[in-house]
Amino acid sequence: MSARFLGVCAAACIAAACSRDAPATGAAASSSAASAASAPAGSASGGAASADAAAKAADAATACAGTYTSAAGSLYVPDGGEWAGTKWRGDESTDGLGEGPIALSITGSRVEGTIDGPLGPAVIRGAVEGGQITGDIARKDAADHGFTGTLIGKVNGGAIDGEMHLSIASARVIRHATFSLKTR
Repeated sequence: MSARFLGVCAAACIAAACSRDAPATGAAASSSAASAASAPAGSASGGAASADAAAKAADAATACAGTYTSAAGSLYVPDGGEWAGTKWRGDESTDGLGEGPIALSITGSRVEGTIDGPLGPAVIRGAVEGGQITGDIARKDAADHGFTGTLIGKVNGGAIDGEMHLSIASARVIRHATFSLKTR
């Protein structure tokens, strides 16, 4: 397939999605509002309203808050092979050590959150699937060259427990943190 063909297909898909999600205007909006108002509660339009309400409830955000504890992390460089002769040693630093707050908001399968304290300020963006949360940790201000990394956690009822692996932009300071959250 040519790149042009793929581009045309992508544009068509985007146009179709946009037109499907666009609100009705003019006569179409009046017509659909009138038919919804005149439909009996047990009709298809009433059922659609119930389905919409159920979908909104399923998409409601679940807020979780808790704390993390961070400690010095490590990096293992194997002996021999293509790594032979490689020497790496991180900086001795107290940056990013200690406890701090972490908060997550789960909406459907999307996860967003924040980290403050010694590893922050940072934002979390990720997903939840099958009781497992994974996410990326990025700086609120990328210019501060602070800690970034990954998060992984397990949902257990109203609690989430997991760990984070982070380093500063130069990778000379590495941190490992564990966290525990509860739904609010």
